Amino acid sequence: MLPRMPGVKTAVFTKRISAFHETFASVGKKSSSKKNSISVIWHEGIAGRKAEEVASAFVTALNKEQDVKHVIYWVDNCTAQNKNWCLLTTLVTVVNDPMTPLEDITLKYFEPGHTFMSADSFHHGVEKEMRKRPGGAVLDFEDFKSVIASSNSGKVKVVEIQSRNILAWRAGHSLAKLKKAPNLSNMTVIQLRRGSREFFKLNWTSS
Repeated sequence: MLPRMPGVKTAVFTKRISAFHETFASVGKKSSSKKNSISVIWHEGIAGRKAEEVASAFVTALNKEQDVKHVIYWVDNCTAQNKNWCLLTTLVTVVNDPMTPLEDITLKYFEPGHTFMSADSFHHGVEKEMRKRPGGAVLDFEDFKSVIASSNSGKVKVVEIQSRNILAWRAGHSLAKLKKAPNLSNMTVIQLRRGSREFFKLNWTSS
């Protein structure tokens, strides 16, 4: 919520604007982690947080990976946000777009008990940067954008969503065939491949 003004009660009782931050944090060794992280940000004046708007954030991030053929996302098991037909349909469209080099997109969902994500560490870095600001204040959206860009040693590409980036993505599954459709809640790895509109269910074990 913006403005963020710790200790100022007036800000608590004043209508504030919701800012959204979808993080695509890189994984790897600690020394190189976050070097390719992408932060997609917007506020409620642009869009909300419905499935098609979150899907648009994914598309925005993918458009910044211009030379990547194989994409793997480690995501939490939030059905409304990361495991729904709208997002999957969107990614099927993107991976089959002739204007992109993508060959496949793989979604790996964390199982219960395995909740640590690189994005958690990244968001902690953003929180630390907020506290460094005078009085811990983040007054407007430009301040918010600046905080993220300065956080985590600057190893992040901040992308601000514009209204033109929000597309009316829709779930493309057939309601008539839904009973025969795979149960998304039971799937832990889903891969989408160029040249196909099918979802490929893969198996993996965590240790």
